[in-house]
Amino acid sequence: AYLLGNCAPVHTEIFQEALEVEGTIPPELSGVFARVGPNPQHMPTGGYHWFDGDGMVHACRIKNGTVSFCNRYVQTSRFKQEKALGWPAFMKIGDMTGVSGLFLILFKVLKKKLRVISEADGSQNANTQLVCDSLGRLLALNEGDLPYQLRFVCEGLLETVGRIKFERDVGAKFTAHPKTDSATGHLHFFGYSVDKPPFCTYSVMDNNGEIIKTMPVNLPHPVMMHDFAMTENHVIFIVCPLVFDPKVMIAEGTLPFKFMPEKGTQIAVLRKDAPEKAEPMWFSLPAFMLFHVANSWEEGGCVHLYAPHLASFNLSLDQNLELEKPLMHHTVLNMKSGEASTKCVTNTAGDFPQVSSGLMGKKCRYAYLACMGKGHSYPPMFRGVAKMDMSVPEGEKTTELNVGQIDFGSDKAGGEVIFVPRIGGAHQEGSNLGELRTKEDDGFLLTFVHDEANNKSEMNIYDARTMSSTPLASVKMPQRVPYGFHSAFINEKQFKAQLKA
Repeated sequence: AYLLGNCAPVHTEIFQEALEVEGTIPPELSGVFARVGPNPQHMPTGGYHWFDGDGMVHACRIKNGTVSFCNRYVQTSRFKQEKALGWPAFMKIGDMTGVSGLFLILFKVLKKKLRVISEADGSQNANTQLVCDSLGRLLALNEGDLPYQLRFVCEGLLETVGRIKFERDVGAKFTAHPKTDSATGHLHFFGYSVDKPPFCTYSVMDNNGEIIKTMPVNLPHPVMMHDFAMTENHVIFIVCPLVFDPKVMIAEGTLPFKFMPEKGTQIAVLRKDAPEKAEPMWFSLPAFMLFHVANSWEEGGCVHLYAPHLASFNLSLDQNLELEKPLMHHTVLNMKSGEASTKCVTNTAGDFPQVSSGLMGKKCRYAYLACMGKGHSYPPMFRGVAKMDMSVPEGEKTTELNVGQIDFGSDKAGGEVIFVPRIGGAHQEGSNLGELRTKEDDGFLLTFVHDEANNKSEMNIYDARTMSSTPLASVKMPQRVPYGFHSAFINEKQFKAQLKA
């Protein structure tokens, strides 16, 4: 399924200027909108998982009301080695099932011994996320490896600079969802492992690119942990029971991660200024799976966290289960009593939640969710965007925070949207929540949308305030843009900084 339709890879890398625009590009919108996702350069042999494909970036440079397009592979060590070999030599997630999976693990060891492949400079694909770090570098991320630096040049042409190396050991893995502290500019990140305790390492990078903190977070068991949360004073690690268990590869013929609800979900809250040997405060909740956090903040002695939860999850991504429908939840962690609670706040299924980046870790009102179509089948089809209002006072009875929804249209699907504030918006000036109630959503929502009927793609710009399903502008892509993972908007200030970084 993940090699068919609009999940199928595109192999032509192009750069094209002056794209056709239907409607009008907002004059204050200037920068680069980009999305990264899996795009295998070679037809996979054996098993294939959606997480396996080589990273490819699809980017639109927006300036003076015009748009250019560029797509490029991220030139990872793995990509370059397999390009030279002419075949997919590295082991994939999709290979790790059954007896054949054990054989392929042994075969990987043999290939390394014979120097067919090398993992000295990493072994994964940078196919998951794009962020700008505290030095202004544009990074392509995959949670199984260290970041790769990219650079947009010549008004939107993309190149790979290389793999980032840190002077201080932070482990060999770097989350796809680091968080920038708006107060300091420091980048907070973690890496998880499954081979030995502590299973997680938390680190902080300052504005000079130096690692000023790295410390273990002792998890109760090895798990897949895709995202974390951050508030003004704390970082929060959500340990969902998608547990690494290699025995199930043979016993059940599945991937070696199994959802084990009997273990529950544990949440670790750690102060940002904690010494490197400090232990976090732990909270326990009934089991749920979580991949992405919308936002979190501190209020009244509690940590408030908004994120879509799944009641169950199968990493094979080949099920059609109602239990795997992600629904936004509000979780409250009482830092005084140690009590935790969580409740569902919408009936709208969706994921990839986004808030205005300037409000990350602060109390905010709106989150934007890529909402799913009916059926909840795999691959997931995101048919629109839902606007969640998180300002409902605590204790007020409501089970629906969805206050507006964009519909992409018949036979159309998209993915994660990025909120871009209108220049001069209230939240860019650090205003309080009372002022934000009328201005926080003053901006634009950008996303790629694919028309399955004619197999063509477009980059759409929507009004975040009105949530009208009619785009302000629809930019026609010169070739199909496959469904991908995460997106980013690089504004003009960031664009200039990444040129020099």
